Amino acid sequence: MDITAEARKISGIARKVFEEDGHHLPMAIVMGEDKRAIIPLQPFVRMFGERWKEMASSVLQGMAADNQDILGIVMVAEAWTRRSSGPGDHVMRQLAAGEMRLSDLRPEDRQEALVVMASARDGRGVTLTHPIVREGGRASLGEPQEDAGKNAGRFGSDIWRRPADPRLN
Repeated sequence: MDITAEARKISGIARKVFEEDGHHLPMAIVMGEDKRAIIPLQPFVRMFGERWKEMASSVLQGMAADNQDILGIVMVAEAWTRRSSGPGDHVMRQLAAGEMRLSDLRPEDRQEALVVMASARDGRGVTLTHPIVREGGRASLGEPQEDAGKNAGRFGSDIWRRPADPRLN
């Protein structure tokens, strides 16, 4: 499975949805060899607030670790991100690696974005970030930035490894 090609295709569809509706609900697409399943993530947002991504990732991690037929997972969501200064942006790398939090940034260094994160079982990943531009009550998307670096497609943990049972700690 070419996770980058799948992510680009899904990114194009997500862009069309956003441009038609002015928003995009969070979702995950779980991919097998010839099958796809869409999992709405909006209930996680309602239940867990700011921790929704962490909780959804934990559920996806359990699914992926237990099912060898799952070859890739793509998550699509609107999110706050850093206004990147380009490919060598060390702060972006620190954020992606979990060494910094977005809340550590000044407000003028943050931006809204439509983010597509993809992770494949073979370790490849890609993140496509479409900046959201709001003008006169309308929202549109800027050109996407693509990152296939070391931390691209990370869901905050190794999604392909079975999570530790917190009851055992």
